[in-house]
Amino acid sequence: MVSGKRPVGDRSGFALSVLKEEGFKYVSMFPADAVPSYVYDKDKNCFPNLPFNFVLDDAMYFHFGIFSSQTPGSALNPRIRFTISGSLFSDSYIRLDHI
Repeated sequence: MVSGKRPVGDRSGFALSVLKEEGFKYVSMFPADAVPSYVYDKDKNCFPNLPFNFVLDDAMYFHFGIFSSQTPGSALNPRIRFTISGSLFSDSYIRLDHI
């Protein structure tokens, strides 16, 4: 809890029943699609899935060698990571005509 508030969304893939018990409101399990969707489990737990975008996702920089990566992101200098992330966000924001 870095912000002092409990998270309300999750990308972990935990069982929806566990997330419901813990008070989560949404999941973000699948990449960007045309529209958000709903995720159901066998017990009829339902959560909105807010899709993530690979361009803005930082997992590729901080996955610590998941998927047999030869270059784990944990070695990336935080200043370089911030510069890359800021550039990607700015470019996406401008291209989407939000400025």
